[in-house]
Amino acid sequence: MKGKKVLARCRALAPLALLLTALLAHRAGGGLAAWEVAAADWQPAELTGPVVKLFVPATGALFAQTSDGLLRSDDAARSWTTVPLPPPAADPDSRWTRLVVDPTDDRVAYAVGPEGLYRTQDAGATWAPVFRATETLTTVAVSSADPQVVYVALRRSPTAFPLWRSQDGAATWEDLEVLRGACGPIGLIEPHPTDPDRAFRTAGCYISTQFGDKLQQTTDRGATWSELSHSVDGYPVRVVGGGGVAPGRFYFAANRDDSRSAGGSRLLRSDDDAVTWTEVLEYRGGGRQSSPTGPAAVRIGGLAYDPLGPDRVYVGLSSGLVRTSPDGGLTWSDLGGTDLGPIRDLALDPDRLNLYAATDRGLWRLSLHPEANQ
Repeated sequence: MKGKKVLARCRALAPLALLLTALLAHRAGGGLAAWEVAAADWQPAELTGPVVKLFVPATGALFAQTSDGLLRSDDAARSWTTVPLPPPAADPDSRWTRLVVDPTDDRVAYAVGPEGLYRTQDAGATWAPVFRATETLTTVAVSSADPQVVYVALRRSPTAFPLWRSQDGAATWEDLEVLRGACGPIGLIEPHPTDPDRAFRTAGCYISTQFGDKLQQTTDRGATWSELSHSVDGYPVRVVGGGGVAPGRFYFAANRDDSRSAGGSRLLRSDDDAVTWTEVLEYRGGGRQSSPTGPAAVRIGGLAYDPLGPDRVYVGLSSGLVRTSPDGGLTWSDLGGTDLGPIRDLALDPDRLNLYAATDRGLWRLSLHPEANQ
């Protein structure tokens, strides 16, 4: 009888507990509440080999790029199907590495093949070349604001790096510019999520006398580029922001070289549409950007944020941890208690129910709202 009374009391208190959880989530600024940070932990997502990149188009599917190809899940990473890809490119530097899924349509993807850039419009059933090139393709990017806008960066030679653009979904292409000099290729192109005229990129000279790069911006679809005002101590690797309830909020991650600043990494935040930046997370020590060494070599491999609760940001580290902040980077805590392995990418699904981590040990899923996933 006593046990039944206790059970009845627990059931009576259950609605109060749910209300308290909801209030905590609201006060945490959306996304993950403080109570959930302590309770939740990562779960393996049926992929045990290295995963290098994630794609979460607005239409709902999840894609995981591995060293062997591309996989798709339509049930929050509980099961997977292989997406057929075009034949591999002859250049080993391009094999499967230059791959992107249309952020607005899970049926459309671009991948490098033997004749250049290929596209599928039927979820991989058929592929056709849309940009023929003999040079090495280094970067492909599709605008989520207007998926007809596609950028392709190439390496023609050690001193020539062309940038091309299509404004009609890869039907025709324009040669925008050729960067020249003893520099590196264009390694990052991040289109703005809501403005099709804007995009960010890095295109610096990574030589022995330079130990960082600036983030550049275009406001005319790549015709011209200008450097943003902040001089970055490090090499830019991730940019997120520009959407949701605070379109002026951005987060920007860079990894350092020890030749000048003792290695490590840093995360910056902008509240004025990428005009000025404030550092909100920093790690120092551990070796060069190209070859980090030692336990202190903490690099940022993944970055995600919640557009509907922009103070909630997630950072994936080479140490195997994901850190999260509920207040735009003022305070931080570890997310979960599992060592995930070096993190390559992070992705928040469009419904904000799950956070995914691509690592050298496979793919991991963390349920941000466990009651909604049951």
